[in-house]
Amino acid sequence: MKNLIAYTLLFIAALATSIASAEITGDMEKRLTEKGYPYGLLVERVDSVKILFSEDQQGISCSVELENKGSLHKSDTVYVKKNRFEQKPLSSCLARSQAKTWLAQTF
Repeated sequence: MKNLIAYTLLFIAALATSIASAEITGDMEKRLTEKGYPYGLLVERVDSVKILFSEDQQGISCSVELENKGSLHKSDTVYVKKNRFEQKPLSSCLARSQAKTWLAQTF
C-alpha cells in the first residue's frame, strides 16, 4: 500500500511538471512518504494521498488531497520554495496541524 501511494504521488508530480523523464528512485520514494510523525502514519492509514501543485519561476503552489473511506479532504493551497518542495513535498504542502487532525480522524 505504501509503495502504491508513493508511486501515485510520483506519477502526479511527473505529470504536473514539464520534466519529460522522471525516475522512481529509493530516494524519491523516501521523500514522498516521509516517515516522520504525523505524515508517515497518515500515508499508511488512508486510501490515497495526492499532492496537487503548479510551478512558476519563484516557487510552487500546492495543496494535498486525501481520500479515506469514501471521504475526500483537501488542504488549503500554500506557496513554498522549490528546494523545500523537492526535499519534503508532503510536509511542505500540508501543515502539520492539518495532518494531525486528519490522522486523528483515521482511528
